[in-house]
Amino acid sequence: MNVVIDRAQSNRGLGGRSACDFCHKILLWFDLIPVFSYVFLGGKCRFCNKRLSLQYPLVEVLTGLLYVLVFLAFSQAQVIYFISMLFIVTISIVIAVTDIKYQIIPDWAVISLFLIGMVSNADKIFYYFAGSLIGVFFLWIIYHLSNGKAMGFGDVKLIAAQGMILSLPFLFISLYISFLLGGIYSVPLLLMRKKRMTSQIPFGPFLVVGFLISAFINYGW
Repeated sequence: MNVVIDRAQSNRGLGGRSACDFCHKILLWFDLIPVFSYVFLGGKCRFCNKRLSLQYPLVEVLTGLLYVLVFLAFSQAQVIYFISMLFIVTISIVIAVTDIKYQIIPDWAVISLFLIGMVSNADKIFYYFAGSLIGVFFLWIIYHLSNGKAMGFGDVKLIAAQGMILSLPFLFISLYISFLLGGIYSVPLLLMRKKRMTSQIPFGPFLVVGFLISAFINYGW
């Protein structure tokens, strides 16, 4: 997932061995063990001793924890929901981290979520499609009235995909949580003047958090 997050935005392609971002030496297999390698190496490259990004262990730990939650919540559910949630969690983490790091929400990830929603909710596809349109209209209004300053178009596309997965009441719960978390994060920064009203704060991660909480409640618990 870390490879996808970084390489998809640098046009490096997903093939080939992993290498250090600084000295570009090919990493050894025991340098790539999730979490363990980062701790064992002290968070530094074996070859050039440069400090490695915390992104790598954080994504690995977060993914592991969410996979455990998926197992606990969906081990007794239908197989399609169990598999769908694994993909949903994986893609959602990629979206959140990519938006934080590069301030972009990849189209391929949004399309993947949309297709997962179509497959897992095929029996009520028109109901979910209608909910998706309502979510899109709500965020598009914010995007349009603010000329893209309060909301990026990538967020509008993301809610379209999330609406195909969440039933309508839970889509509103997801949006409520997202805006609440966004406010909790942004308001203190504005008050402390660490951010300005014109500063760009990625909203994708908040949409992802609200979405995942609602998805676990909607499908699992």
